[in-house]
Amino acid sequence: MHQKKSILPNGIADDQSATLPSAHRGASHCASHRRGGAGRRWGLHLVRRNGIFHFRRRWPETLRHLGAPEFLSVSLRTNFLSIATERACGLRAALSIGERELIAELETKQLSPGQVSAFLREMVRRAVVGMLGAQDAP
Repeated sequence: MHQKKSILPNGIADDQSATLPSAHRGASHCASHRRGGAGRRWGLHLVRRNGIFHFRRRWPETLRHLGAPEFLSVSLRTNFLSIATERACGLRAALSIGERELIAELETKQLSPGQVSAFLREMVRRAVVGMLGAQDAP
């Protein structure tokens, strides 16, 4: 028996809303690593956990060998895809600039794994503060 689609007040058919990942159905959804198949493809290293989007990406192997953790995961503090996409783009841009600075620093002097880790933490902190500052701006 075929059921008729009902349209919710937000304009999404109720059978389409089920394609978004749910915290009740399992772990997070990361489309940046997903190939093929149906469902949403968010890209931009977006993961949704308990309805909140997070930016998650692997640090480059050269930095991991020098003391960086394997993954960076930062809450984007929103449950709206459009806002998460905008924030993820800003974070990705800030992190790529910071990575280039760190690699240039590593060419001129030797840094310990603790110094590399501290540099990365500060870089991420500045990027998140910039993201939140842009959120508060009119």
